[in-house]
Amino acid sequence: MSKPSKENNGEREGVSLPKKQEKKQGIEEKRSRASYLVESLVSFFLLAAFSVAMVFVDLYSRNLDWGSRKGTIFADSFFASGILGLMLWLLFWVSRKGAFDILVYGVGRFIDVVFRLHPENQKMPKTYGEYVERRRAKKHDTWWIALGECLFFALVGLILSLIYLNEGL
Repeated sequence: MSKPSKENNGEREGVSLPKKQEKKQGIEEKRSRASYLVESLVSFFLLAAFSVAMVFVDLYSRNLDWGSRKGTIFADSFFASGILGLMLWLLFWVSRKGAFDILVYGVGRFIDVVFRLHPENQKMPKTYGEYVERRRAKKHDTWWIALGECLFFALVGLILSLIYLNEGL
């Protein structure tokens, strides 16, 4: 038998691979401006929603007076939402770098083995090495715009804290 060549996508002469085993070519797609806009709006509205939630937490759980403590309430809400956003972004970034790959692979294989209805339809590769190769082949977007917005919220909160700390409000 002849060996598979790179030109025929891993197929032997005259024998084609089933659809599940065909190797897919990586397609590099450029992101559009609209996708960046959507990314920016989603992260901004999530941070803004958390800031509003923090305003209500300050008002009702800490019993702060709205009339005299507006500055500290806004400073707390902006800073807390910015820091929480930074922590979530850091967790997202670490997971994209592969910190949780072994856990994802282990749980996926466990589910495939325990609930094996059709072994040929398993989504997880047979070995962890194949899984890591497949994950590294994918292009990972790290949401740099969201990082900038989180830093912006944290800096606004820090600046408001410094302003209202010096004024004594």
